[in-house]
Amino acid sequence: DNGRVIAVNYSVSSTEDRIRVFELINDVWTQKGSDIIEPNNFNHTIIKISNNGNDILFNAINTSSSILAAKIYRYTYISNNWDISYNFTPQNAKDIYFTASSDLSLML
Repeated sequence: DNGRVIAVNYSVSSTEDRIRVFELINDVWTQKGSDIIEPNNFNHTIIKISNNGNDILFNAINTSSSILAAKIYRYTYISNNWDISYNFTPQNAKDIYFTASSDLSLML
């Protein structure tokens, strides 16, 4: 949204990560909606924010186990809250590579 919406990821505890979205309104960064809360057994990376700032796409990769696990989430801002609108779990490494290398903007 022309640099007016940002998202940050931070760890709250050993069991919880949060993603917080901010919007620049009248030169003040204001939190947009409530925190997106995820278990922190995955490393979360924000991939893309839609042009209007109402959709956020991020991935979650579990690197702590011997089996690589990954998920892709899309949250949509509806009625002052972030609701999950898409959840994809690849079944194998080929799916993970394809998803990471393809145009993720198609999911927004």
